Amino acid sequence: MAVIGAGVALLLGSVLIGESRATASGFIVAFLGAATSGAGLLLGARLVIPAAVAGLGRALGDSPPSRIARRNAVKNPLRTTRTTMGLVIGVTLVTTFAAGTDALRRSVASWTQGPADRQASLSALSTVTAVLVVVILFSAVIAAVGFVSTMSLTVIERTREIGVLRALGFTSTQVRQMVVREAAALACSAIALGVVLGIVFGSVGAQSIVGGHNQGFVWGRPWIVLATIVAAAAALVLVASVAPARRAVRVLPVEALRTA
Repeated sequence: MAVIGAGVALLLGSVLIGESRATASGFIVAFLGAATSGAGLLLGARLVIPAAVAGLGRALGDSPPSRIARRNAVKNPLRTTRTTMGLVIGVTLVTTFAAGTDALRRSVASWTQGPADRQASLSALSTVTAVLVVVILFSAVIAAVGFVSTMSLTVIERTREIGVLRALGFTSTQVRQMVVREAAALACSAIALGVVLGIVFGSVGAQSIVGGHNQGFVWGRPWIVLATIVAAAAALVLVASVAPARRAVRVLPVEALRTA
């Protein structure tokens, strides 16, 4: 918590620097603040991420598949953290650059300047955004692939547990629901945390650069990027759960119970 607190203090300091004078020092402090708070979250990830997953897991409902999915999602905090941490980092990076550039664009649009200068500034920001988001997007794709692989291994490790559930009367549909909802709890928690961090980091970074020219704090709201992330989250849940769920329901209860 001390590391996170130090990072937050640096982020606040960068905003004050940016509002007082237009220099690169504010951005440097903002970068250090984001790095410090991010390191604090990494160090405390075993506490932060399982808590976020458990909180979001309550939205799954109280049906038997939902309760078991919620329990499995946080049963092993270390595995939960490893499954989602890459996704949190990837989404945070994408959202940070998108939110920061959007905040800069909103700031430039509110300044008093000629149409030609405004258009030139906005065009430069759009080009930088496109390049950075494409580069960072690769890290998010890699994290998504790791998430899918981990979910598959998790279902394989629970073959005996699934066999017990089937023997107790769980239907194939309930087994599928259990796997899908566990993937949804993990993926949505990671993406929500990454989006929140990215919006904060990106908006603060923009304010640390041009805060002195703005009237108040300008939040980055990259709606297109956020909508894309939500759509990607839905696709990720399907990809990460459909194949493992199909494999799970194919196993006969008797064969599963023989697995050590």
